[in-house]
Amino acid sequence: MSSRTRYIAPKRVEEAFGPHAADAYLAVVVSVVGDRLQIRLLRGEEREIVPRDAPVVASTLEQHDITRVHGRPLLLVNEFRCLVAIATGPAEPPERLEVSAHFVRLGEHGAVEMIGSGDLQPSWLLFEIERGDAETPRQ
Repeated sequence: MSSRTRYIAPKRVEEAFGPHAADAYLAVVVSVVGDRLQIRLLRGEEREIVPRDAPVVASTLEQHDITRVHGRPLLLVNEFRCLVAIATGPAEPPERLEVSAHFVRLGEHGAVEMIGSGDLQPSWLLFEIERGDAETPRQ
């Protein structure tokens, strides 16, 4: 882990992606440009986010077990809580996604993964993003 990684508290994960998380949204990665991710929300808007540990996130996106939508890695983002989650597990997402933000696997730096509920649901690897670095949505 990078020295840029801070402790991610399980409570923060639940606030970001739990049932009352109004600010979370699904997106796909369009491209990786330097330390930034160009993302497209499923409703079509494009944004740019900056992971705190960009090399680790870029490496994770190259893993073979990443869940993809139309060939692009699937993300769950909460800019307010400064978290991004990368879906892993099934090659394609199920028709209905279920996120279990209260079931997390802990590592040296706190919560590192939200555990998927069953074989058909993805798990979500957790990373921090920089606050205020997301661009205004573009159509």
